Amino acid sequence: MKNILTIFGGSGNLAYLKLYPALLNLDRLDQLPDSFRILAAARSKRSNEEFRLEIKKRLQLVESDPIILDRFLERITYISLSFKDLEDYSRLKKRIDTLDSKYSIENNRIFYLATSPDFFSIITKNLSDQNMINQETGNQKIVIEKPFGTDFESAKDLNDHLLEFIHEEDIYRIDHYLGKDMIANILYLRFSNPIFSGVWSKDYIDNIQIVASEEIGIQERGRYYDDSGALRDMVQKHLLQILGTVAMEMPDNFDTHCVQKEKIQIFKSLRIYNCSEVSEHIALGQYKENKQKSFKGYREEKGIKDDSLTETFAALEVFIDHPTWKGVPFYLKTGKRLDRKAVYITIEFKKDKKAEHMINKKFQSNILQIKIQPEEGINVRFNLKKPRVEDEISSVEMDFCKSCLVDYLAPDAYEKILSGLFKNEKLLFTTWEELKHTWHFIDPIAKSCSNTKKDLLSFYTAGTKGPESSIELIKKSGRHWWPY
Repeated sequence: MKNILTIFGGSGNLAYLKLYPALLNLDRLDQLPDSFRILAAARSKRSNEEFRLEIKKRLQLVESDPIILDRFLERITYISLSFKDLEDYSRLKKRIDTLDSKYSIENNRIFYLATSPDFFSIITKNLSDQNMINQETGNQKIVIEKPFGTDFESAKDLNDHLLEFIHEEDIYRIDHYLGKDMIANILYLRFSNPIFSGVWSKDYIDNIQIVASEEIGIQERGRYYDDSGALRDMVQKHLLQILGTVAMEMPDNFDTHCVQKEKIQIFKSLRIYNCSEVSEHIALGQYKENKQKSFKGYREEKGIKDDSLTETFAALEVFIDHPTWKGVPFYLKTGKRLDRKAVYITIEFKKDKKAEHMINKKFQSNILQIKIQPEEGINVRFNLKKPRVEDEISSVEMDFCKSCLVDYLAPDAYEKILSGLFKNEKLLFTTWEELKHTWHFIDPIAKSCSNTKKDLLSFYTAGTKGPESSIELIKKSGRHWWPY
């Protein structure tokens, strides 16, 4: 745990909104040793005192205890540098060496690249040129924020570049969804409960739906988002990771290697669509103006072209060519400017046709919902006979609200990720093998869609449920989207 954490982009939104609050909470919980130090590296010119004062103003909103806050601020040092200037890295090295010597950190260093992806390669090269990584003593790590490439080729180029300077085991690729507590709980729900693990296959499950909807638009991310879109920004990075966790076989044990190995097998088995199949299995949308709610349309957002065809909504029907899941559709759906913020997984079980025939009554499907945001918990729906009425069946629900428990405070995803980073635990991070196969799945879809966007793209009013085409996508199979 003794480390110097250098945050490139240390004065950016990610650092202010996520990293510093998460680090502060770890400090409050006494999970950071006294020797732990933070070095914020950014391009703006300011003194150490000015930077600490800026952070203090922001963190006072989340921490009222001045003793805890001041203790945390003492850990932080600020340095101004250009990400491209090698001489600045010489100054950075001297500063790190001074902190290392003063606090006996023993060459344990983490370099967190909370910057635009344009700088990932040059920062890593400059760190290597100044002999700050791949040292014989201590442990040095590179942490990469998303996006890790915009397609397979760019991701491979970045990965090959990183491996020129640092070993694979020292690269930590962030997917903050893996830090969400209920996603981590999926493995325990599945494999520690025979009532679920015994029916987790094509023999009992009709379909699985993974939904991540957002109320917000693109905010200040126009330049990035218009080059990415929902397929690359959310489906490849987040929803496929959830799918891998939901669909993977039971690992030999719960260590990082075994779990990631099983997820990779699922990613390898994703059915890849050719150009002629894409329109049958995908619906795309882009939000338009909602005057009633004063929501801009996507094309009116800052940094977006007037004729942009970038999708802000994507719904996919996905199949896994694996014996366990043959014929079971996985429906993925995500979008910006929808009617609510929610992340959840719905497992719909097959009906027992024989029992329906015997009782001569229609049943509702059994449903298991895993609720990830905003509420955390599990909901199960099953069938019982109606009270005082013979031979009539009604659905009832059992609901466990984890976030409703007294004194329950879910750890922030970045808090869990940083804690795992400090302990060298890679289960909450993605491997190159995982990224490689998810890009192999997304690339043909994204490239095919880019050629037929005008035909595939439907417009939906901002603040609604999304385009009608997503409803039609699932309705043609005789199913429907389960609401949360």
